[in-house]
Amino acid sequence: MLSRAWRVLTSRRGAVVWFCTEAIRRERVLRARRISVLSASSCIAIGGGLLVWKRLHTVHAAPSLSDSLATKEDVDHDEEEKPKNKRVSFHDRRVVGYEDRIRAYSTPDKIFRYFATLRVVDAGGEDEVMMTPEDFVRSLTPGVIQPEGLGLDQFRKVSRKQIQSELASHTHDSSLFSEIGLAGGLISFSDYLFLLTVLSTPKRHFEIAFQMFDFNGDGEVDASEFQKVCNILNKSTAVGQRHRDHSTTGSVSKGVGGALQLYFFGNDLDQRMTAEKFGQFQDKLQRELLRIEFEQYGADGGVVSEVDFCRLLLSYTSCSDAKKRLYRKRVKSAYGEEAKGVSFEEFKTFSDFLDHLNEVETALSMYTMAGTGATKDVLAHVAKSVIGIDLDSHLIDVVFTMFDVDEDGTLTNKEFITVMKDRRQRGLNKAKDTGLMRLLESAWTCAKQAGPFGN
Repeated sequence: MLSRAWRVLTSRRGAVVWFCTEAIRRERVLRARRISVLSASSCIAIGGGLLVWKRLHTVHAAPSLSDSLATKEDVDHDEEEKPKNKRVSFHDRRVVGYEDRIRAYSTPDKIFRYFATLRVVDAGGEDEVMMTPEDFVRSLTPGVIQPEGLGLDQFRKVSRKQIQSELASHTHDSSLFSEIGLAGGLISFSDYLFLLTVLSTPKRHFEIAFQMFDFNGDGEVDASEFQKVCNILNKSTAVGQRHRDHSTTGSVSKGVGGALQLYFFGNDLDQRMTAEKFGQFQDKLQRELLRIEFEQYGADGGVVSEVDFCRLLLSYTSCSDAKKRLYRKRVKSAYGEEAKGVSFEEFKTFSDFLDHLNEVETALSMYTMAGTGATKDVLAHVAKSVIGIDLDSHLIDVVFTMFDVDEDGTLTNKEFITVMKDRRQRGLNKAKDTGLMRLLESAWTCAKQAGPFGN
């Protein structure tokens, strides 16, 4: 009897000991997990803070207008290129940096309200904030400072009757904006979102979207179907994903309407749109924006200098300030006294060449695999045979002077293609945030997948 009682007591004591040991082990595991989570959170917080600081203080700014504007890199390092009386103040450099951060990280609503310069008032007292074509280009181009006295929610008031005079001062007779008649050549917030969608979406994507809604197979869509196409494509762009309607500020997307609908579908909205016709509109819009960019650099005698052409190509790119200075100095030293200049048609031709950069990249990679580098003759041949564009030999010489840093007579993917992809997209393909939120979202996803700490 006693032996049996002793065996029961021993077995129960063993169970108690085992239970206590297991509880201690689980507590240690839980404590280790808590420490690891706290350590990871600290690392994320510190890394995120450093990332935000770096993004906010490293502005990928394109060079400014050659006459009166300057970027941070020009002022700090290229003051010898500018007359003494045209140096930009410290205050202006700070403003340029601030505006570049607005372009890079703000919502479409804030960007529009910051760079729009006109508040149009009708006879009934109702007003609407609108952009000029120059405002639109300025909202896209890093390094170009907003006119003094104008900024976030600061506008010049004009009446509807004054719009025609504003149109005459801001657009040409052949301007696409005048042809469309966007409230006298001006751009509303809905028009602004639509134009950004057009610029950031390749033609091929529009063609696919047209085919999706072309139910009868005739290659055409009506006004309502076209609105659906634009809504879908807008949501697929970085700009569309960031937009939220703000009724308090008036920044509400109303879709494609007004003058644009009349331009595309006629006064009675009974015409139909084809992918080919819309592609022609995209080409006209690109040409109009290129003309405005080109003329901002003076274009004396219809040409810009090779250095200004270099600045135009580096607009919107993510090259470091040091790399941009290197490119400009190489071009300036090569063409300082023998400047021939670059005409608008040559600039437009090269921009058309960049529109087919994917095909160019494929062709040049084949030459590289065959043991032949991308020489000047190869680049000219690819442009002619693959795209059907005749690149001027002087233009090719300037491009090689810029990008052939190692001076081996060839261009590599890293030297040329990677940089020009940013230029082609005008920076609209970049995510409109500092990356911190994506980092935190990734950490939260990993934590949820790991399950409860006690398991």
